Amino acid sequence: MPSLFLSHSGHDTDSARELKRRLLASPEAQRAGLEVWLDVDDLLEGKPWQAQLEAALAKANSFAVVVGSAGIHNWVRAETDLALDRASKDEQFRVIPVLHGATSIEYVSPFARRFQAVRDPLNDPEAMQRLLRAALGNDGAGLPALTDEPFPGLRSMTEAWSDRFFGRRAETDAVLGLLRRHRVVTVIADSGAGKSSLAQAGVAHAWRGGALYEDRPQVAARVAWHVLTMRPSENPLERLRDTVEASARQLGRTDSDSSIYRQALETDPAFALRCGLDAEQCRVLLVIDQAEELITLAAHATRDRFGSLIGTLAERMGDRLRILVTVRSDHWNLLSTVAGFGSLVGVDEAIFRLKQPVDLAEIVRGPLALAGHRNAAEQTTLIERLRRDLSDRPGDLALAQMALSLAWRDRERHGGMLGAYAAGGGALAALGREAERVERALPPGLSSRLMPIFIRLIRLSDTSITATRRIAARDEFDAEQHALIDLLAGEEYGRLLQTSEHHVEISHEALITQWPSLHQYLRDHAGELRILDDLMRRAWSWQTSSRDETHLTSLADEERYQRLRQDRTDWLAPLELEYLTWCETGHARVRDEIELQAREKMHALREREQAVARAKRVVWNGIAVASVLL
Repeated sequence: MPSLFLSHSGHDTDSARELKRRLLASPEAQRAGLEVWLDVDDLLEGKPWQAQLEAALAKANSFAVVVGSAGIHNWVRAETDLALDRASKDEQFRVIPVLHGATSIEYVSPFARRFQAVRDPLNDPEAMQRLLRAALGNDGAGLPALTDEPFPGLRSMTEAWSDRFFGRRAETDAVLGLLRRHRVVTVIADSGAGKSSLAQAGVAHAWRGGALYEDRPQVAARVAWHVLTMRPSENPLERLRDTVEASARQLGRTDSDSSIYRQALETDPAFALRCGLDAEQCRVLLVIDQAEELITLAAHATRDRFGSLIGTLAERMGDRLRILVTVRSDHWNLLSTVAGFGSLVGVDEAIFRLKQPVDLAEIVRGPLALAGHRNAAEQTTLIERLRRDLSDRPGDLALAQMALSLAWRDRERHGGMLGAYAAGGGALAALGREAERVERALPPGLSSRLMPIFIRLIRLSDTSITATRRIAARDEFDAEQHALIDLLAGEEYGRLLQTSEHHVEISHEALITQWPSLHQYLRDHAGELRILDDLMRRAWSWQTSSRDETHLTSLADEERYQRLRQDRTDWLAPLELEYLTWCETGHARVRDEIELQAREKMHALREREQAVARAKRVVWNGIAVASVLL
C-alpha cells in the first residue's frame, strides 16, 4: 500500500492540506489505498514528535516537501534530513520537492535542486498528476486520473473545485488586477454566467496562494491570506456571523474561540473577520456572493445595517481588506439604495463585467484530462456539438456544464461521451430531461411533494413571472420533506438541490426555466406564490421583533392568508402557521375588545337614555303637580 509523507513549513500549512485533500480524492489513489501522512493531522499530542516522524517516514515509500518562497525552516529541516538519509539507502524511496505558488528556484534550498521538482501542483493539473504518479510509484503509466467527477453540473464551483475550474484564467487575472488597485471590486453578469464560480474557485483560490503579490513571492509567503465567503439571504448580518464562525473552525479554532469571533462582529468587526490571525500579517478577502439577495430577500432595515457594517469595515481595515461582490446585472443598480454599501459597489473603474466564455474547449478538455479521458477525437466532436447547440445567451454555460455532467455520468451506458450527450438531448434539453427523469424516478407518493418544496426556494419578481432562487432554512420543512430534500441533493436524483447543515436552495436558477413542470407550476400559481412571499416576510419580521399588535395583518390580508392556508397548507412552514394562528388570536382579541367596547357604549347609552327618561318623568311630574296646585 503506497504511503506519502507530506512535509511543509508553517507558512505552507494550508497548501499542504489542500494537496493532501486532492491526492486522496483521486479515484486511482483510492483504489491503490494511498495514505498521506501530514503532521497537522496525524501527530499525536503528548508523545515525542521525533519518534513519530521517524515511524511515519519508515512506513512511507515517498516523501514530498512543500517549498514556499520562505524556504525550509524549523523541524521541516529534521524531516528533510531523515528523508534524504532514507533516500541514500533505498533507491525505491522517492523525494519530491513541491514548489508552491510563485516560488522561484532561487528561493528554494540546495537540497531541492538535487531532485526533479513538481512546480505549483495546486494550479497546474498536470503537475498534480505527476505528483500523484510519483506517490503511487507508477513510473511507466500515463498520467493518473485525479477525479471521477470532472463537471459540476448545476452546482457553483466552490474553492474545493478550483482544480477543475478551467476556461476562466484571463477573467481571474483581470479581477485580481482590479483587487490590487481597489478595495472593493464588483463582478456583474447575467444569471448562469458563472459569477460565483469565478469568485470562489478562481479568485478566492488564487488569493489564498498569494496571487495578489505574485510579483513579490517573499512578501506573499509571510502573509496569512484569509478568505470569507457569504451569501446575504434574508438576514445578511446573521449570515456574516455564520461565515465568521465557520471560517474560524476551518482555521482550527476551538468552538469557544469561534463563538467569540462571531459575537465580536458587533463590537470589533475587524477582529472578527481575522478570526485570530495577526493583524499586521493578515490580508482578508470577503466575498459577498449573489448580493442581489440584499434587494430580493432582505428587509430594508436589515440590509441597511449590513451595508453600514461593510462600509465601516472597508474604512477601518484599509489595505488589509478586499471585498469582492458578485451581483446579477439586472439588480446591480438597485444596490445603490443600500446604506453604506451602494457607494462601494458603484465605482465604474472597479467593476468587472463577466461575459460568456469565448471558447468551450478548455472547459471540456481540462476536466476530462483530470478524469483520465484521453480520446482527443471524441473531445473535439463534443466541443463542436456544444458550440452548435449553444450561443452567448445568459445561462448557456450552466446548460453546458449540466449536459457534460450527465454525459460523463451516462457514458458507459451509451458507448461514450458523444452517445450519452446525444441521448440526453444535447445541451439545451439536458437539464429539463434530467429534472423530468427525477420526477419519474421518485418513489410512489413523493413526486406530489416536489412542488411544495421548490415553491419555497423561488421568489418571483414584483412585476413579472421572472424568478430568482431563495435560500430556505432547513427548519422550514418537516421530517418527510427533509427526507425528500436529501434525495434531491444526491447523485441519483440529479443534485437538483444544494444543502448545508442549516439551509436548502435550488442548485441553479436555470432549473426554473428549463424544467417544464416547475415552470408551468409557477405560471399557474403566480398569484398565490406572491401571497406566500408576502406572508413569509411578515412572519419573519414578527418572529424577530417584539411580536406586538403592529404585526397584525389587515382584515383584507388576513382573508388572503387564511385562504392560502386552507388551499396550500403544504406550502407553509411552521413559522407561518404559528404566525397565522397568532394573528387569528389577535384578531379575535381585537374583535372581543371591539364588541366589549360596543356593549359598554350601548350600556352607557341605555343608562343615559334611562336617566333622561327619569329626568323627564320628574319634570313632567313636577309640571303635573304645579298644574293641580294652580
